[in-house]
Amino acid sequence: MKKSVPILAILFLSCRDKQNTNGDWVRGDPKQQIQTIEKHFRGLDVAMIEIDYRYRELFWAGKDQNWSYALYQVDKIKLSLENALERRPKRAASAQHFLQTVL
Repeated sequence: MKKSVPILAILFLSCRDKQNTNGDWVRGDPKQQIQTIEKHFRGLDVAMIEIDYRYRELFWAGKDQNWSYALYQVDKIKLSLENALERRPKRAASAQHFLQTVL
């Protein structure tokens, strides 16, 4: 245990951010800033990774009969997909079956 304390201290100190990154990476005029932020939100690909994770959690919640956790996952799946569709409205029609029937 005594050997791990200096290692943890070194790890902690090396992970500290020495630069102020409170939005400094979003540059340009307001329109360019919005475009940069939108690019980082991306489309459905990142949302689908989250939905995949939550869908698997939903499976295990059902298997364990943990219905409150299952309902939580359903709510998060719906929110993630609705947010993604807000960013990519052209995909909304293809997602309606999932939102209205499957989910």
